[in-house]
Amino acid sequence: MLSIERALRWSLLAGLCGAAGCASTEAGAGGGAASLRAVDVRWHELWPELADGPTVADQTFRAREPSPALRAGLRTAAQTWVDGDAARFAELRDGLVGDPLAAFWLTRWMILRMVDERRLERRDDDAALIAQPAWRRTFDAVVEIGAPAAPCVVLDLLRPADAVGRELGAELLTAIGQPALPALRRVLDVEDERVRRAAVQVVAGLEPTPETRAILDAAARDPRFGVRAQAWRGFVHGAEDAARLRAALATESDPFVRIAIVETLGAHRDVDSARALLTELERALAADDARMVEASRDALQDLAGRSDLTSLAALRAWVDSLTTAAPDGLLDTER
Repeated sequence: MLSIERALRWSLLAGLCGAAGCASTEAGAGGGAASLRAVDVRWHELWPELADGPTVADQTFRAREPSPALRAGLRTAAQTWVDGDAARFAELRDGLVGDPLAAFWLTRWMILRMVDERRLERRDDDAALIAQPAWRRTFDAVVEIGAPAAPCVVLDLLRPADAVGRELGAELLTAIGQPALPALRRVLDVEDERVRRAAVQVVAGLEPTPETRAILDAAARDPRFGVRAQAWRGFVHGAEDAARLRAALATESDPFVRIAIVETLGAHRDVDSARALLTELERALAADDARMVEASRDALQDLAGRSDLTSLAALRAWVDSLTTAAPDGLLDTER
C-alpha cells in the first residue's frame, strides 16, 4: 500500500516523471544547475496555512508535516480506503477535511495513489478491457472531497512543469467544479504563465456564474497572450458574451488571441457575430493574413452549416441574406 509516510517523503514530480523515464528532481538537487533555481515565493504566500517555507520552483510544494495525531488519523483513513470500507472512509474523510492541512495530505496521498494506478494500467495489456479502471475510483474520491481538495490539486498537479500531471489536475478541478473556484482564482496571481493558462482553461469549461465571469474578465486582461486567448475561449454563453467578443476583436492586436476570439465567435448563433466574422474575413484577405482567413472562413462556414461556401462572394451573399432569413437576429441553422 502507498502509505501516508511515503506520501510525506515522495516527490510527486519524481513519481510522475518516473513513468516517462525523466530525471528525478531529487537526483539533481546537489548539482550545479540546481543552485540556480529561483525560489517561487508566490506559492507559499498564497497558501500560508499549508506552506512550510518557500518552495523551489520545480520541486514538490513544501507543505507543513502533520502532527502525530493527524498522521495517525490519516493513516487510519488511508487503510480504510484500501480495505474498501466506503462508508467508514467517508466518515473519517469528513472528520478530516475541515482542517486544510489534513485535507491537503489526504488529497496528496490519493493523488499519488492515482498516479501509481494509472501507471500500472498503462503497463497492463488487459487494462483497456476494464470498464472501470482502479484509478477512476480514486479520482472520484478526490472529487468527493470537493473544495478542500482543490489547493492540493493545484499545488501538486497544476503547478509543476509536467504536462501529464497538469492534464490530470485540470480534469480533477473541472470535475470538482464551482467549489474549486477559490483555489483557481489564487492562481491568477502566480508568475508561471502555463499554470495561469491551465487554471483559466478549467474556469472556461465551467457553467457560467458571476465568479467564473470575474475570473475570465481578469484573465482576458492578462499581459500574456496565451492566457488572454484561453480566457476568450470561455465566452460562449449568450448575447453578452458575443458582444464582448466583438468588442475585443476591435481592440486586441495579438494575432494568436484574435484567432481565438474569431473561433469562439463562431459558436454564437447571431447575425451580428456573422457580420463581424465577415468583416474580419475581408480585413484578413486584404492583409494577406492566411491564418485569420482560414479561421474566419471556417467560423462562417460553421455558422452557415455549409462547407461549400468557400469564396468571399458566397459568404457575403449568405450574410446579406440573414437580414430577411433571421429578422430576430438569431440563426436557426444546424451545424
